[in-house]
Amino acid sequence: MSQFKFSVGPWNVHTGADSYGPETRNAIDLETKFANFKKLGFDAVQFHDDDAVPNMNNLSEEEIRAEARKVKALLDKYDLKAEFVAPRLWMDPHTTDGGFTSTSKEDREFAMWRAYRSIDIARELGTNATYISACINGQMGVSFPEFISRYRVEYAQKLMQEHPEMSSIEVWEASGFNNEKTFFRRFRSQTGMTPAEWKKSTLSV
Repeated sequence: MSQFKFSVGPWNVHTGADSYGPETRNAIDLETKFANFKKLGFDAVQFHDDDAVPNMNNLSEEEIRAEARKVKALLDKYDLKAEFVAPRLWMDPHTTDGGFTSTSKEDREFAMWRAYRSIDIARELGTNATYISACINGQMGVSFPEFISRYRVEYAQKLMQEHPEMSSIEVWEASGFNNEKTFFRRFRSQTGMTPAEWKKSTLSV
């Protein structure tokens, strides 16, 4: 016989504040929520990125991961698992009218930043990689490795634009590639140019 498991989100016990109105209930801290979730028989918790790391827009990437590790310790304390982490974009001024499809380059970059930080948080919380992969595949039409590869190439492009003095090895190492061969192959596949060709064409504009 199958054994069903159930999950719940912190927003299910929420102050009620949203885009349409102010808070209507008193706030409850995250640990109290976890303790009560466990008492009610839940096995896992669903997260928005800022459920796990409030005020994340004001934190560095390492600070975000450090805060996520604190939440993981609380989950372990109450024998709960993290089911998934999704970016909450509709409450932020950058993305209330659409993030990934915005006509603003700045807002699109912000949406992607939140998506990447959601992956960082998910890793720290120990979420199910299969579930995350399926979500990325369904929403963006690419596999998880391809999604990460795209991000790394885009980050490499940003480094080359903002820090043209960086060497090729410094760029691919900072972008998270394991070796130069993979970096060149992925970069050319995505841009149609070698890193040197792309850098030259960009800096000459």
